[in-house]
This record gives sequence, C-alpha cells and structure tokens, in this order.
Amino acid sequence: MKRISVFLVLVFMLSFFLSFSASAAIQSEISVFIDGNKIAFEAPPTMENGTTLVPMRKIFEEQGATMKYEATTKTVTAVKDTITIKYQIGAKTATKNGKSISLAVPGMIIKSSTFVPLRFVSEALGSSVGWEGSSKTITISSANKISAEVFEVIDGDTVKLKYKGLNGDETTESFRLIGVDTPETDQTIGEEPYGTEATNFTKAKLQVGTKVLVEFDVDERDQYGRVLGYVYLMDGTFFNARLVSEGYAKFVTFPPNVRWVELFKHLQTIARNDERGLWSLTGDTGGDSVPGSTPPNSEGNVIISDVNAVNETITVKNNGTSDINLKGWKVVSVTGNQTYVFSDYTLKAGLTVTLVSGADAKSETGKIVWTTKNIWNNREADPAQLFDATGALVSEVK
Repeated sequence: MKRISVFLVLVFMLSFFLSFSASAAIQSEISVFIDGNKIAFEAPPTMENGTTLVPMRKIFEEQGATMKYEATTKTVTAVKDTITIKYQIGAKTATKNGKSISLAVPGMIIKSSTFVPLRFVSEALGSSVGWEGSSKTITISSANKISAEVFEVIDGDTVKLKYKGLNGDETTESFRLIGVDTPETDQTIGEEPYGTEATNFTKAKLQVGTKVLVEFDVDERDQYGRVLGYVYLMDGTFFNARLVSEGYAKFVTFPPNVRWVELFKHLQTIARNDERGLWSLTGDTGGDSVPGSTPPNSEGNVIISDVNAVNETITVKNNGTSDINLKGWKVVSVTGNQTYVFSDYTLKAGLTVTLVSGADAKSETGKIVWTTKNIWNNREADPAQLFDATGALVSEVK
C-alpha cells in the first residue's frame, strides 16, 4: 500500500512539473504583431542581452521591404521606398541611406537561420516599436502618425490632445482610445471597480505636456464627435495596448476600426490568466467575465431579434432560461459607426428590450432611449451588431 501511495505521489509531482514547464515555455515565447497581424516566424524570436532577434527575411518582407542577401559576404540589402539598408551579419554597425547605425547586439546565424535585431530593422524602416514586458509581446506599427501633446486626461481611455490641423492651426480635441474600455469613473452613473486606478495610470503615463504620436484607423470620429485614435509614446510604447496588457482596460471592438483587434485579444487573454489589474477582481481567471457584468453569451442565447430602420428601433431578445445582466454589452450601427453601451440592465429570460432613437424616442417599459438623433440608415444597408461585455460579437443582422 505504501509503495502504491509513493508511486502516486511521484506521478502527481511529475505531472505538475511537466505542466509547469509547459506553461513556463509558453510564457517565455515572444509574440510579434505588425500593423495588427501576428507574425508566424519559421524560427521563434530569441532574446540576446535585452535585444530581440528574429529571422531576417520575414521581418523585412512583412514591413514591405524587398531584400537581397549575398551569402558569400553575409551581406543583406533591403529597400523600401526611399530607404536603403545595408548590413553584414555579425557586424555591430549597419547603414541606412549611407549613414552608419550602431547595433547593441549584432545579427547572427542560429541553427542555420539568419537572425537580425528586430528594433533596428523596424525603426530603420520608419516603424514604431513597442514592448509589453508582462506579456512578452512586441508591437510594430508602420502607419502614418501625427504629433500631438497631452492637454488633459479625462479618464482612463479618453484624453484631450493639442495638435496642428490640416490648415496649420493648433487645436485641442478629445481623443477616444480605440479598442480599449477602462472602467467608468463618472459619479452620475456610478463608478466601476478599478476605474480610479485606470484613470490614475493614464494620468501618470500621459502627463500634461507629454509628446505623443497618434495613429488613425478607418473612421476618424465617434458619434460624440471625439477623435478616435491609437496613441504611442515617443519611445514606441503603444499606450492602448499597455492599458490592456496591464489589466487597466478590457478589449472592445469599434467597427470598422479593428486594425489591432487580434493584439488586444491576445493581451487580454494573458492579463486575465495572470489576474492583472481589473481581472484580479473577478474571482474567475478562466472565464471572460468583467467586473459588474454577466459572463459571455457562449450559447448564443441573447440575439438581435429585430431592426426597424423606419421606426428607428432595434430589439434584443434573451432566448435563454436565465436572466442576463447586459452591463457593458454594446449595440453597434455599423454604417454609422454609432454605439450604445448598456448600463446596469438585466434582461429577463424570454423577454426583449428595445432601443429607440429619433426625435420621438421615449422611455417606457421594455424600451430604452438610445438618442434623440437618427441612428439607422434608411438609404443603404446598415448592419446591426451586438457585442458582449468582453467585446465578442454575439449577434448580427445585415
């Protein structure tokens, strides 16, 4: 009996060790996202003295550069638009348009694959490079950006920035960070858990006078007139991503501005598993729940049952057998890029709730006023989408 017990203990310890080792291996992998796309390298990225090295051809070509490699001299020449980069593998210097650039760590050949410093290549090609240490994730953005200066932080995901408009005049406007949603701090609707922490984090990182870069997506403004943007610190840090990575915000979609959706999903999964920030409050590290909301609509019980563009109404129905709290859920008019976010509203099993809009909109039992402005486009197709509190699309009517 003792031998069996000892054997079982050893089996358990071995299983635990193997599981821990596998988990540690996954955590040690470096993920690279370029303009929203996760890059699959033929050999995994590696870290040498704080510098990330990646397979050479992939990192050049994914950023639109054409590359030639001279095997006899181990020299690579890459061209993108007006930029020409020349580098000899193993050297600690390279040239960009004839000007010398020093490398902290040289390129090298590892197991027959040629690796080069990721940051050197990307920045030489004109991209912004960010590093999320807690999730071991690198972001590379090649999109055009404007320069701006922080004027005021409204809350965790909204800031006022000063920048020069197309006419050259300086202007100050509110910017809503795309793809992220920090807990509310508005006392009139009730402060949400971790709202103050998120706002304070943004204030600490985006202090008044801080210089930033802003990248845009498809739509420039939301229904409130705020500018929609991705904000970068001057060292390349992607601030929208930092909020999700550190658990100060949850990922949310703003169609059609979805360039970095896969990155935000990736960062949220890691933050949730690590119980960082607001995810430490849920008590459920394995689910997708958000503080104050109902778990996701995994069984498809909550759907859009009707959209009436003429009457300016959209109806959401709970086909399930349990009541659903819709706090944090969103209804989106895709064509107009207009969004309604549910507050603390419980949709009873088998019942519906209708969002009404337009000049004659009135609240009554089972009806909520979205806005007194028109939402639904009667002249062309205007798909309606319903997202749960995690930002997952759960229902759509086209």
